[in-house]
Amino acid sequence: MKKITILSIILLFLVLPVYGVAITSETSIQEQCEDQSAQEQGIENERQKTQESSTEGKRVEIKQNAYYPVEIHVQPGTTVTWHNMDSVSHTITSGIRTLGNIARLCYPWEQLVDNKLIMFDSGTLEPKWEYSITFEDPGEYTYFDRFHPNMEGKVIVSE
Repeated sequence: MKKITILSIILLFLVLPVYGVAITSETSIQEQCEDQSAQEQGIENERQKTQESSTEGKRVEIKQNAYYPVEIHVQPGTTVTWHNMDSVSHTITSGIRTLGNIARLCYPWEQLVDNKLIMFDSGTLEPKWEYSITFEDPGEYTYFDRFHPNMEGKVIVSE
């Protein structure tokens, strides 16, 4: 009888840990699969949001005397906001500096895009300030900084 009891206890100590590990491993694998599935669903949700909100605002940062990105592609109806993250003032002025527009620096700044008169000028954009424009019509909208000759950028609006 003692041998059976001792043998039963030994078997119990050998079998339970193995069984417990098996349960833990199975649960862990199942949790990992659920986590991966949730991550994949999150990525898919983000893709859908991006596709659905393609006219959601776009950001251009002004830093180190440059526009980032220099060229931005948007759909009609998109609002572009420039954020001055520099320690000096800048402008977002429509036109092309290198085509002689520099001689016409005055308010409001004018530019002809697809036979439509387009005007925009942020005025002096102090550090930490922002300026926004909603681009409704397809076309290429070039702009520059009136204070810094090397700063030029472009917004391309297309379907």
